[in-house]
Amino acid sequence: MAFIYNIPQATDDPSISQGQFLGNFTALGSIAGNGTASSNSLNSSAGFNWVLLAQTVTPNVPANFQSGVIGLYSAPSPVTGVNELYINKTNQATVVQIPSTASILSTNSNPGLNSSGWTYLPSGILMKWGQFTFTGGATNIITFPASASIPAFNTCISVLVQLNSLFVPINAWYVPIVTSTTFTLGSTAPNGTKYSYLAIGY
Repeated sequence: MAFIYNIPQATDDPSISQGQFLGNFTALGSIAGNGTASSNSLNSSAGFNWVLLAQTVTPNVPANFQSGVIGLYSAPSPVTGVNELYINKTNQATVVQIPSTASILSTNSNPGLNSSGWTYLPSGILMKWGQFTFTGGATNIITFPASASIPAFNTCISVLVQLNSLFVPINAWYVPIVTSTTFTLGSTAPNGTKYSYLAIGY
């Protein structure tokens, strides 16, 4: 039954508005996740799974959002294996589903000092960071971590590199090549020099 927001009216017959009130409670029960009018029986696993803006119907899947609607919904992430808060939005080219709360903290609550990691931003930007040891030579190719529990870049926009080693002679480094899976570090550093990086993409 549809939710009726403008009842009762001054001229309404109570015998009619009573049924409308009961229908409204049933509609609120479906929001609570139990499909009934009982407000003391909230379904914690199904209730409040959809929070939508400017919606006229509650979609069953993200694809059912109306065009141009920004929607928030809870759904299991295939990457983290837990429920994440997704954002349904239209970017410049298409509709995207952004797991805005997904990060290394979803699978590891204590990554540790100087460990690698990743996170999504609500905009859809994906950030990865980590450390590596330069093995000498003119260049090293560093591979971004990616696995079933670490999302891969579609495109890497930028990589920032910082020297981590102490007491290393002054050296120059640069990143001449960036792909969706690797970046190349050119450096005059000696073998064993440690670096950290921050990669930004989507």
